[in-house]
Amino acid sequence: MAKIVAILLVGYFVGILADDPKTGKYYCDAYTDPNPLFNNGVAPKNLEDGRLPTTIEPVHYDLEIRPDIYTGQPPFINTGHVDIIMRPMVATNQIVLNYESLTLFDDTMRLASIDSPNPAPSIVGWGVLPDLDFLVITLDSDLVPGTAYSFSVTFAGELVTAAVRGGLYWDTYVKNGETIYVIGSQLQRIYARRIFPVFDEPSFKATFNITIGRKAPYSAVGNGALLESEEVEDGWVLDHFESTPHMSCYLLAFVVVDFGYLETVTPSGTVSRLWVRDDALEAAEFSNNIIGPITEWLESYTDYRNIIPIVDHVVLPTHSGAMENWGLIIYGESSMLWNETWYSAHYRSTTAYIIGHELAHFWFGNLVTCDWWSDTWLNEGFASYFESKSLEPLAWKPSEMTYHLRVKGMFRSDTISTSYPVRPTIVTPWEAPNAFTTSSYSKGASMLRMIETIMTPETFKRAIQLYLRDFQFSNAVTDDLWAVLTHQAAQDGITDPDGSPLDLKERFDPWVLQSGYPLIRTIRNYETGSLTLSQKQFNPNDEEWPDSEFDYSWHVPISILNEDDESITPRLVTWMSRVPAIVLDESMPSETNEWYLVNPGTRFFYRVQYDSQNMANLNRQLNEDHLVFDVETRAALIEDTFALARAGVLTLVDGFETSLYLKAETEGVPWLTFDYYQPYIALILRRFPATNDLYRSFIRETVRPVYESKGWDFDWDEDIYQEMAVRLSCTNDNTNCLLTNAIRFNAWKELPASQNPVVVGLRPSFYCTAVRRGDAADWTAIYNRYKEDAGTSHLPFDSIEKRTLLESLACSANVQVLQDYLVNLYDDDFVGLADKSAAMESLASSITGRDVVWEHLRQNWRKEPVPSGVSSSVIFHTVVEGFASEADELELIQFVARYPPENATEEALYDRAAEILSENQKWANLNVNALHDWLSSNVMD
Repeated sequence: MAKIVAILLVGYFVGILADDPKTGKYYCDAYTDPNPLFNNGVAPKNLEDGRLPTTIEPVHYDLEIRPDIYTGQPPFINTGHVDIIMRPMVATNQIVLNYESLTLFDDTMRLASIDSPNPAPSIVGWGVLPDLDFLVITLDSDLVPGTAYSFSVTFAGELVTAAVRGGLYWDTYVKNGETIYVIGSQLQRIYARRIFPVFDEPSFKATFNITIGRKAPYSAVGNGALLESEEVEDGWVLDHFESTPHMSCYLLAFVVVDFGYLETVTPSGTVSRLWVRDDALEAAEFSNNIIGPITEWLESYTDYRNIIPIVDHVVLPTHSGAMENWGLIIYGESSMLWNETWYSAHYRSTTAYIIGHELAHFWFGNLVTCDWWSDTWLNEGFASYFESKSLEPLAWKPSEMTYHLRVKGMFRSDTISTSYPVRPTIVTPWEAPNAFTTSSYSKGASMLRMIETIMTPETFKRAIQLYLRDFQFSNAVTDDLWAVLTHQAAQDGITDPDGSPLDLKERFDPWVLQSGYPLIRTIRNYETGSLTLSQKQFNPNDEEWPDSEFDYSWHVPISILNEDDESITPRLVTWMSRVPAIVLDESMPSETNEWYLVNPGTRFFYRVQYDSQNMANLNRQLNEDHLVFDVETRAALIEDTFALARAGVLTLVDGFETSLYLKAETEGVPWLTFDYYQPYIALILRRFPATNDLYRSFIRETVRPVYESKGWDFDWDEDIYQEMAVRLSCTNDNTNCLLTNAIRFNAWKELPASQNPVVVGLRPSFYCTAVRRGDAADWTAIYNRYKEDAGTSHLPFDSIEKRTLLESLACSANVQVLQDYLVNLYDDDFVGLADKSAAMESLASSITGRDVVWEHLRQNWRKEPVPSGVSSSVIFHTVVEGFASEADELELIQFVARYPPENATEEALYDRAAEILSENQKWANLNVNALHDWLSSNVMD
């Protein structure tokens, strides 16, 4: 009978493993070496960093698993067997694998020699270092370098829940009233070790033959095509899959589901199957239809055909995001399902980008993999860049969307001292999450966008194809990429503007090895025509940043477009080579009223602040003919002026001056950029009613042409900013918008939920406007619909719709209605526990509800300030975020005097409230009066 050995102990060593009372580590007391687990004289990586020694490399795994979800209720157990073919690189008498929370059957542990007539060394003991996730097998003699050995063992482990997700997990959905269990997996970053003993680092690549056990009526899906199904004992069926490519173990995936699938074949012959539960097949049609064109584009661009003959895309019920497992991509329903009945245009575009991202990983991450997590951006930055470019077959304007989704968002997030560089230093496996940040994704994509511009698209494309060929089925580090790019640039005669060789490592190490980015200030001498450009880190919060070897200076590529240029193609004029300032003595416009543009198209990752005369020239051009500038440039001018105004470098008037032309703007990205900055402005101006009235009139009239052009009859081929146009129009009381909203709301009240007359993307504004402009009966109609079962499919749409209805209840302008709502939130039957926090936060942040909640907190702070399950600190913070007036300041002082802090947490809460108030007042003092005057001159309602 097999002896089951649990997590910590061990068979026989030459001695035994014991617990060192000083270190808490396990050691073998027969050894005298100070690093006893590696007594072979080889210098391994420091044990404390959790890195595997490089003494052995894996070649191939035969892995069988049988996850048992047929017992009715969790916990569910997975049993399996693994046989690892490996080759020692040096003589060693120890095998070290990664292992976490598994049970091993020690009498199944075997080591055999494969390609040598000599017998393999005998296993004399084994043990684990749980703090390091190490399984250590000790042998009676050394392994021979270059000889192939087979190590095998049987194991068992528990499936985790979908919420935990790391490793092999179970998920559920409801089918005909019955809870159905399904199985998925997530092995990135360090979760393969939770399923079987393995070399669990990305550089330890191997091939895998996978066998998955299941029972009818379930189907198993693995990384390769199904070879055969074998019926065995107790109703089990073993599905054997084709061998995988040479790949990292984190790309393995295991799925057991009772789903159907949609199938397509790409032009190059790849079979694509999209697995989804039966009642969601209709919502999977859009995704299924775009997989082929995206794959074909990526194959063409990389000049490298996808080598997986069958690619499975599995959509699991509660999984979030997506994972690029080679040949078996796993998605969540919220990431992959879309149709025009259930989801908004935003979901449609998000779904397409996610598919593009995951398919791009087949080349960038799977075929060529980062050597260690420090270089994660070689996986994620490339996938983030090509997620948009690969949508060219859909005519989705990829350059504009890369700017909107990746570049612009990164500009906003890479301004705090805790942000990570594109390539962070990752020492231990447990630090790996620090490599999966917006920096490795969005800033990594922004770096590639810069490089492509500098090298030219054709040379960049050739360099990428070379990079994939040189490192296929292998691993790369950032310096490898720099070397390939530099080589291709030289081959194609791409140099710096002064003719010197283009050295990508020298130019871009400061961009990827430190966080942050520069603000370029430009001052033109209108008498001599010279232009002074200076660089300084954009640090809007005046924070102290960690030391950097590059002192937060960058090699900044300077491109310029002038009004009097014969060509509209920008020129890379020079580099600011980590110097504070440079002076350009030529190539400037000849006339004072002619504009110049630095970084047109925002192809390079920095903000620009112009001298006031040039900014006036640019604004004049926008108002005369904005189409002279491309979409990204127009968006960037809006982005930079509002961002600099938010930081106090410019004023809000500067932002609105640049935005005056928007009445003529018909593209979405500039509008969405403008829209991003309005919530904070609107929030503060509510404390200044006269200015707020002018502001609302300005927004209403600015967006009127777009609203009248787009209207309510949604066209899915239109840009997603139609949703924004309706929202801004109704929120700011456009008469037609309010009338249309009322007519459709009256129809909505008479129709069942399944026949909603308003498309999903417009519903947040639709419901909110109906409540704000309606009476108590309208409020009740929304509440009753919220309380109904939103549907029987239990698709993500159901929860989205219910949350939208719930949040709209806070939109009422009737104080009594909101006071009653707040009281009722203390009743668990009125709003369920799971929704109370969302209900309170939406109430505390609404126009009228903020003051209602504030008064409630003032009266009840030491009683029961919020319903059970809701954070009083969060609600307090949400209310105070809108404070800016002198009256707000007085009430906050009175509140603190009435309720002195009782502990450090409350003191910190009060201190933060005072900081928020001070920041808002500072912004208001700088902007409100000037904005009022400007609006008075520019609003014609």
